[in-house]
Amino acid sequence: MKTPLFVVFITLLCFVIPVKLHATHIVGGNLSYECLGNDQYLVTMKVYRDCFFGQAILEDSARITIFTGIDASNTYRIEYLQRISLEEIELNPDNICLSFPSTVCVEEGVYQSIITLPYNNNGYHISYQRCCRNNTISNIYNPGQTGATYTTYISELALNTCNDSPLFNDFPPLVICLGEPLNFDHSVTDAQGDEAIYSFCAPFIGGSFSNPYPFVASPPPYTEVGFVTPPYSAANPVGGNPAIAIDSNTGMITGTPDVQGQFVIGVCVEEYRNGQLLSTTTRDFQFNVVPCTEITVTGTQPFSDCDGGGLEQIDLNIINGTPDYNYEWENGNDIGNGIGTMIENVTTGTYEITITDDSG
Repeated sequence: MKTPLFVVFITLLCFVIPVKLHATHIVGGNLSYECLGNDQYLVTMKVYRDCFFGQAILEDSARITIFTGIDASNTYRIEYLQRISLEEIELNPDNICLSFPSTVCVEEGVYQSIITLPYNNNGYHISYQRCCRNNTISNIYNPGQTGATYTTYISELALNTCNDSPLFNDFPPLVICLGEPLNFDHSVTDAQGDEAIYSFCAPFIGGSFSNPYPFVASPPPYTEVGFVTPPYSAANPVGGNPAIAIDSNTGMITGTPDVQGQFVIGVCVEEYRNGQLLSTTTRDFQFNVVPCTEITVTGTQPFSDCDGGGLEQIDLNIINGTPDYNYEWENGNDIGNGIGTMIENVTTGTYEITITDDSG
């Protein structure tokens, strides 16, 4: 009897364990829409997952729930968005001179489908729910068992005017440097030129550790994540000195982080036309605050020039960097380029050396 029971136990583990493993390390996401006319809307969702530690699968299609109403008496229907791309995000493409931890890796899955949204005087909530977040998040309670709800609200006015939701111009930097000033433009582009009001807001909870991908999302209003207090809150998700803040008119995020860690952040964009609310778009994302090391380059001269024949080579030691950066060197007479840490066939003189990575 022992052997069959052991086999049954192991078999059950094979069914139970993958469910939990595949539900972890969702980093963030947001939903947007574009009116195509005749009640047709192109709905786009972007979902971000940790591709180093994460085990969350980004499916070929994502199930969303569409609610008509403003409370738990909502009626709903299910729609599916098709994944059109999956790619890794560059850490900080604007600063190639910093060395970051190799454990930071995020993939972006983009989903789209055209769905029909006929006029409804209560508007629509479009929602997607998924569990769970990174265990190592610093500013909310029980992050490893806390899921997320990505949602957008389309008002009656937005339906009547065939409105498009505002679109975020850039994804926030995945890594921000401890003790260094942050300046990130988190603004949106609005096709109709409507007014955008920005704020930090609490991301929403959705799904659970036991039910990581609910077949039907729960209806609005949604429960907010619980911030660890003090010092964190929806309006002060990272802290800092000065505290990380967002300009309500421009969307510029500024401040200087002073605590290392991972931080969940929500940015809400309210879209207004002539003082009336058209839509609300929420982006849920994560900052990784780490000590950053600047990449420095030093030159060494391994050969003397006593015979006057010129130096055969100069070795470069790239500290805290990747050895196969591209380089170009010149001193007015000699010019060369290559890949690696060695510059060959140079003559005596002073050289200006430019080193770049693959992004240029």
